[in-house]
Amino acid sequence: MKIKLFKQKTFPTVPTISGCLLIVAVFTLGFYGTITTCGLFLSKNKPVSASVLVVEGWAPDYALVNAAHEFWDGHYALLVVTGGPLENGMFLSEYKTWAQVAGATFKKLGIDTNALVVLPSPKVRADRTYAAACQVRAWVQRSPGPITSINLFSVGAHTRRSGLLYRQALGKNVMVGTICCADKEYDVRKWWTSSQGFRTVADECIAYFYARFFFFVH
Repeated sequence: MKIKLFKQKTFPTVPTISGCLLIVAVFTLGFYGTITTCGLFLSKNKPVSASVLVVEGWAPDYALVNAAHEFWDGHYALLVVTGGPLENGMFLSEYKTWAQVAGATFKKLGIDTNALVVLPSPKVRADRTYAAACQVRAWVQRSPGPITSINLFSVGAHTRRSGLLYRQALGKNVMVGTICCADKEYDVRKWWTSSQGFRTVADECIAYFYARFFFFVH
């Protein structure tokens, strides 16, 4: 008995050289469009009507200055600062968390202490943004008055992921808007032209994909 390892098959339709070039061009343009816009996609700026401004305490000083102006110009009632333990310099500083550092900075900038809420988050091995969001959730639950919306102030390509994780933590009863402060370390429209921009946006693309499709609320 003869065993056949191959058989002849006729394909009814195959692309011509021009067709192949067109397919390659479409995929190339699509890839280029995705690359050039993902920085802007991650830097989501979509505020909502809210009386509470939540600021991620790890933000650099220029971002905290912008957050202070957002607080004043937006006529917010409260400024909430989040952040976990310092990664360096903790033993040399009177402040042990990014929330405390940013809170002290806001006081120096002139934010009324009665309007300032500092919410340090515990040390965690992963999902630090979600851990900070959980602290905000606990604060919202114990607040005497109802809080139905907040604006989250973040920096650059981190903004969209932060907004996603805060929405997951706070649930449907609290609307979360996002305010993005431009990252001065790179041009978001040409992020791939600098090492800092490439590292930041590439890392945030991966982190957002994980948070969007593989992170489960706990």
